[in-house]
Amino acid sequence: MTASASSGQRPLEPALLRASGMELTLAAQGMSMLPLIRAGDRLRIRCGEPSDLQPGQIVLFLRDGDAVVHRLVEIDPLRTLPFYEQGDAVTRGSWISRDAVIGVLVAINDQPVPLVPAAARILARLERRMLPWVPRRLRASPCLARMLRATKALLHRPHARS
Repeated sequence: MTASASSGQRPLEPALLRASGMELTLAAQGMSMLPLIRAGDRLRIRCGEPSDLQPGQIVLFLRDGDAVVHRLVEIDPLRTLPFYEQGDAVTRGSWISRDAVIGVLVAINDQPVPLVPAAARILARLERRMLPWVPRRLRASPCLARMLRATKALLHRPHARS
């Protein structure tokens, strides 16, 4: 999901927004966070320092001047780029810096963001790391397919829409 500043507006300054602690309201664009976030949804972001972020939270960050809203999948404080982000509807993510993170998603269409259980985060991380190593014919197995559907169901609990 992206939300770009329209022409005539100043570009987002992550450091100033984090320090302000204010809440931003953005309109979602794109499909990378389907089915949780759809194009046109109103996203409320609480700006703040990334020190207390947890895997599973959805964050707003800057990538090439665009505001992007994706889920934090992994945090590795020993890396130069400590946060691994990934859209729920995409298979690849990327590592981002602490300075790029602006804040955390707190509401979608004025409904609180559903929390992701720790077990679902662990399964999602296993899926991301192990699936490339699973032979194609095993990926189609009914047992693996059920496990992946269960993981995605936990990660994508529906929320109320206005």
